[in-house]
Amino acid sequence: MLDHKTGEKGTEQRRPLPREDNAEMLLDYKDPIMVKSNVIESDEEETIQILDKRKNQTISEYDSESSSENEDAISTGECSDKDLDLSIIVPEIREVWNYNLYDAFSQICRLVGDYPFVAMDTEFPGIVAKPIGNFSTMDEYKYQLVKCNVDLLKMIQLGMTLFDGEGNRPPGVCTWQFNFKFSLNDDLYAEDSIDLLVNSGIQFEQHSTEGIEPVAFAEMLLSSGLVLMDNVTWLTFHSAYDFGYLLSQLTCQQLPESETEFLETLRLYFPNMYDIKYLMASTDNLNGGLQKVANELRVKRIGSQHQAGSDSLLTGEVFFKMYHDYFSEGLDDMKYNGYICGLGAGAPNSTSTPSKIHRELFDETVCMELSELHVSIATSPVRNH
Repeated sequence: MLDHKTGEKGTEQRRPLPREDNAEMLLDYKDPIMVKSNVIESDEEETIQILDKRKNQTISEYDSESSSENEDAISTGECSDKDLDLSIIVPEIREVWNYNLYDAFSQICRLVGDYPFVAMDTEFPGIVAKPIGNFSTMDEYKYQLVKCNVDLLKMIQLGMTLFDGEGNRPPGVCTWQFNFKFSLNDDLYAEDSIDLLVNSGIQFEQHSTEGIEPVAFAEMLLSSGLVLMDNVTWLTFHSAYDFGYLLSQLTCQQLPESETEFLETLRLYFPNMYDIKYLMASTDNLNGGLQKVANELRVKRIGSQHQAGSDSLLTGEVFFKMYHDYFSEGLDDMKYNGYICGLGAGAPNSTSTPSKIHRELFDETVCMELSELHVSIATSPVRNH
C-alpha cells in the first residue's frame, strides 16, 4: 500500500507539477498529502448494529431559521438497511470544557496534518452597542460596530470541524465545541440573543462554573498548528464577528483601531480563509443564512442549530458541496481568499494555497506534550517552510 505522505513506500515525497498558466486555484490538485479517504474500519456486523441503534434517534435534518425556510426544508424517511452506507457513521461533536481542553487540543494537533481545512463558527451574546461619531464610509462604520461589541463582550462558544482536501472528516470525533467561561450575572449580553441560545440548549450555569478561560484557550490554539500556518485553510460563513472574537482571544487585546490593521493582523494568523457568504455573490441562486443555503444544497444538519459545533460542521459541509456544485474548476485566490463578507474589500491575497503547497513532514514538536510547551501570549510558534 502506498504511504499517503510519500506517494510510494521508500521513495521521496511527491510534489505537484507547477501550473503552466500560473493561475492560483483551491483544491485543483489532488495531492496525496492533502487527500485522504475517510473509511471507518470496523466489523460490518458491529457497524450495522450501530446504525440500527441510531435509526430511531432524532437528528435535525435541514433545520430552518424561519418559517419561510421551513417550507423549503427537506424531510427524509427512514432508510432500509440495504440503503445504508456502512462506511458512514454519524460524526461526533465533542463538548470541550476547562477540564478536557488539553485532551481536545492534543487530538486536534494529531489530526490537523491530514485534515488541514478548519470550519469555524462562534456563538456570542448579541449586539449591545453602536459606535458614535462621524464615519467617512459605511465600511468604516461596519468595522467599528464589530469592534465596539467584540471589545465589550465575551465569546460563549467556538466550534471547529476538521476536513481534508476532498471534504472528508476524521472518523469518530471531527467537531469540537469549546465552551467558554460566561456568567449571566456578571457579563454583558443582549437578552434576545441569550434567549435564543438557551432555547438551543446552551447551559449557562455550566459555562459559569466549568467554562474555558480565554487565556488558556489562546495558549493551546497558538501551539496547535491551526494558526500562523500557510498550509491550513479556515472556512466560515459571514465571519466578521467570528474572526473578531477569535482574534481578540488570540491576542488578549482589543481589536485594532482601523479595519485595514484588523485585516492585516487577521491575515497573519489566518493566511488562508474563505467566507461562504462572500462566495455566494458569485452564484446565481444562493442567498440567505447558513441554514437556508444548506437546504438549497441538500446538506443535512447534525446537532442543534445555533450551537457552534453543529454550525461549524454544517459550514464545512456547505463549503465543499458549494465548491463541487459551483466552483468545480477551482477557486481563484485573487478573487476569494481572505475576503470577509461585510468588511471592506478584504485583505491582500497571498500567492499560494494549501492545496498546492507541498506538505513538509508535519513538525512533530508542535504536537509534543502541551504541558512541556512554554508559550507566551505575545509570541507565536515558529513556522518551517
